[in-house]
Amino acid sequence: MVLFTNGSKPSCQNLQHAQFAEVSMQITVNGKPETVNNSLRLSEFFEHQQINTAAIAVAVNGVVIHRENWHEHRLNHNDSLTVIQAVAGG
Repeated sequence: MVLFTNGSKPSCQNLQHAQFAEVSMQITVNGKPETVNNSLRLSEFFEHQQINTAAIAVAVNGVVIHRENWHEHRLNHNDSLTVIQAVAGG
């Protein structure tokens, strides 16, 4: 957590006017908890996790997010991601 004040040095006197900004947040990916950067876009999440996105589908909180919207969709604290990867086989 990062503390921001009105430009002065942090002190007990100005804590009541301070604002707190989260630098990380919790999400769940396929049932497993993950800590990620705050305001991370879905496309950035896949990039940071080095997930091959060639044949995956993703839902956030039960809503499918279309591939063309991954770069716009920002993840939020406590989001639940379901990532499904298609596999070929015989």
